[in-house]
Amino acid sequence: MVEQRKKKRFTLKNNPLVIHSYKIGNIKNISLEGLCCSCLNDQFEPHSQNSIDIRCHRSSFHLQNIEIKIIQTEVEHSPLFSEFYMRKCHILFEKLTDEEMEKLAQFIADNSLAEYTAEKKIPEKADQPSDLNHSA
Repeated sequence: MVEQRKKKRFTLKNNPLVIHSYKIGNIKNISLEGLCCSCLNDQFEPHSQNSIDIRCHRSSFHLQNIEIKIIQTEVEHSPLFSEFYMRKCHILFEKLTDEEMEKLAQFIADNSLAEYTAEKKIPEKADQPSDLNHSA
């Protein structure tokens, strides 16, 4: 897959979850433009719903009904259970409101394992350059 990301992706602490249709998965990395997640692969229909929820119980964060576009999915072996397969999904956020963008940026700042966490800088608009673009 050709790299198309414009924003830096961050690995998160506290095991945040993504909920898509009836599937629950964990977020592998996230940016202000999208995320990569994985869930158990049992006849998953990737285009069954065009929105997700993001939840993190430890930080009481909840962002719901985020419109998305699934860019790519792939099946991989589970590192924990050899009899299970995992589905890895690359997801693009679509039509985030300014409020959603601000909440998402704050969530990344509060939960990122990267250097950005200490800076606590939130971009003002989605289409403007942000401090999330810097190299870690």
